[in-house]
Formats: sequence, C-alpha cells, structure tokens
Amino acid sequence: MPKFEVPMPRASSIVALAAAAILSMGLSARQADAASISVVSDVNTVQNGSGNYPIFSNILGTSDSVLFSRNVGQFADLSSYYATTHGATVTSSSAALTGLFLSGYDLLVLTANFGSAFTYTASELLAIADFSTAGGDILMIAEANTSDTASLDSYNSVLSAVGSSIRFSDRIAASANDTALAASDISAISDSFSAVYYNNLTGGRSIARDGNGNTFLAYERLSPVPLPAGLPLLAAALASAVVIRRRRAA
Repeated sequence: MPKFEVPMPRASSIVALAAAAILSMGLSARQADAASISVVSDVNTVQNGSGNYPIFSNILGTSDSVLFSRNVGQFADLSSYYATTHGATVTSSSAALTGLFLSGYDLLVLTANFGSAFTYTASELLAIADFSTAGGDILMIAEANTSDTASLDSYNSVLSAVGSSIRFSDRIAASANDTALAASDISAISDSFSAVYYNNLTGGRSIARDGNGNTFLAYERLSPVPLPAGLPLLAAALASAVVIRRRRAA
C-alpha cells in the first residue's frame, strides 16, 4: 500500500510566517496602553508669566523624562519650567526620531516656531506613532497663518500619523482667555488658559476656546489598535507546523 504524505511547508516559509506573526504580536504588545495628545495652537502660550503653566503642569503629569524634538527656541521658558519646577529630565534634540531613541522618554514635545513646518520623515512619523501606542504622551505646540498651507499640512500629518482626530485650520487674529475650561485630565485645578492669535482646532476634545467657539487648546486620548482576531490562531498553527516538521526530521 503506497504511503500518502501531506506536503509540509518549507522551512523558509515557516520562518517567514513566524517572523510576520512575531512582528504583529510585537506591535500589538506596544499598543496595549492608551496615550494622550495635547495640542496648543498659539506659540506664545508657553511664555513665562502667561498664567498657562498650571495646564502645562497637568500635561506633564507624572512624566519625568521629556524630549523637546527639533526645537526649543521660544519654548525655552517651558523647558526650564519642566526641569526646574518639576525636576524632570529635559532633553532638546534635533536628532532623527527612532523607536529606540524615543523609548527613553515619557513625554514628547513637538514644537515649531511660528510659521515653521514640521520636517519629520515617514520613518520618524512611524516612530512617533509607535511611541504613542506604547503609552507615551505627546504635547504639540505650533501655529501658522491660514495661507501657510505647507506648515498647517505638516502639523496635520503628524496628528494623522498618531491616529488623532485633531486638526489645525484657520488662524484667528484675536486674543482669548477661557475661564470655563472643559473638564479633562489636563484642565484639573486650572482656572483659565489664554492665547493671543491662534489657529482654530477641530476634532478631539475642546478644552479652551474663544467666545465664538474657536478652539486653541484641544486634548485627545488615543485608542490602541486592537489585536487582530486571527493572530492567536496563526501563531498556534505556526507552532504546530514547526513541531511536526521537527518530528519528521527525527
């Protein structure tokens, strides 16, 4: 009686499938924690004496390692405040962002001087997204004229990359001081937040806005991407295939 054997996948195929499964499970493991993003659309809000620092304290929270990426410039007051008042370790770096580099920080501050675009590459945007899905919080402070679509698009590209619904839109040439902040993690024990010329923010949770409803401080808790339903089954199947092949080899 001839023997009929079910053809088994080549070793290289098993390795490739296993690698894909491990990569997917690794990404899912990093996506276990939800992070938050706070967006401020007026670069002048960070100046010492603005009265806005209780909000920035809340955004820092329990973070003790802060990275100001690309730029400090006019944000030096905030950098110093985090370091001297809260005792956080604050680093300013223009280095390319990678997953390994960002893994040493709790809070990532993305800043740009007025009318300056973010210049993050696709791989850096992926690293920022991985940082947030691993539980790292993000503070974005930027502002540009309505006609400066290149800068506004660069801000929105970063927001899109991390899965945020917040977006920059038209710049409002006015001053505002919101003394009735919306309840959130970053507005606790804070009486007000003010701005002088700012971009209107849409999406997310509006925390501070002017009398016309234009938002200049928005907040959002980012949801982790769920584990693919079929991934555990795929991992189990791969493990079984490897065991069977080893038995045949023996």
